[in-house]
Amino acid sequence: MLNIIGIDIGGTKCIVSLAEWVDNKLQFKKVQRFLTMPQRGPEAILGHIESIVKDMMKVEANIAAIGISCGGPLDSLKGIIMSPPNLPGWESVRIVERMAARFDIPIYLENDANADALAEWLFGAGRGANNLVFMTFGTGLGAGLIMNGHLYTGAHGMAGELGHWRLSEEFGPINYGKTGSFQGYCSGNGIVMWYHHLLGQQDAMLTAEEIAILARKGDELAQRVYRQSGEVLGQGLALLIDLLAPDIIIIGGIFSYSYDLIGTYVEKVIDNESLKVLRQSCTIKPSVLGQDIGNYAGCIVAVNKILEIKNDF
Repeated sequence: MLNIIGIDIGGTKCIVSLAEWVDNKLQFKKVQRFLTMPQRGPEAILGHIESIVKDMMKVEANIAAIGISCGGPLDSLKGIIMSPPNLPGWESVRIVERMAARFDIPIYLENDANADALAEWLFGAGRGANNLVFMTFGTGLGAGLIMNGHLYTGAHGMAGELGHWRLSEEFGPINYGKTGSFQGYCSGNGIVMWYHHLLGQQDAMLTAEEIAILARKGDELAQRVYRQSGEVLGQGLALLIDLLAPDIIIIGGIFSYSYDLIGTYVEKVIDNESLKVLRQSCTIKPSVLGQDIGNYAGCIVAVNKILEIKNDF
């Protein structure tokens, strides 16, 4: 039995969870969320998180570790957040060093896509899979990889930064430091940026979900944005299938609520671009944990580091 605290830092919201790991399951005792509002900067956001952690440690004093899940790029080995595109101002934030000094317990940092991959593998749509890819498709886009029954993190723990891939011509909005990036087409921010770029105005920005509603009502511009998102997603998935030959690709966030708008285009491109034998052996599913995946993410980072989880749960 382990008592742990999980922190999930996202571009839209942050989640702090107090949980108990018992019988290979997470039992949540308390979960608290708040809007990130990235413009506040890292000091204000981390201060808010640390205040919640202090309150949770009053509820349960015997905390084995704190796990932190955050969008990349980051260096999980050194415990440094390195300028995620959806967290402006978070440049070389030594979050592990900072929180270890404040709480004097083990602190672990992991890319959010890796944490989400572990969560879906152990508790969600990926149970029983030996080779799995989890794609965030939320505010940003990243991937976590379970390869041959192990989390694959690569150099600096930075494997899976596929949002940085350039998959289209060099025009349109800049996202993740370049035009034509995978994240620029297949993320909440990307969809919003493309819609307003094509509309020719940047005021009163709609959300990706609001643009989806417009698409369903027949807005041709909104439909165009979701169509191109689906086509580029299909292109990226075909590359992943041919490169990694996964048993399953799980996609979170926007994918589940917009499948009616993008699914046809996704499937058509995958079928045209990927090797048939690999496509036939790969299942593509939405996240089972859905909006609750952030509850699990930080907690499973701590559990994974402590217990060195293998594919035997």
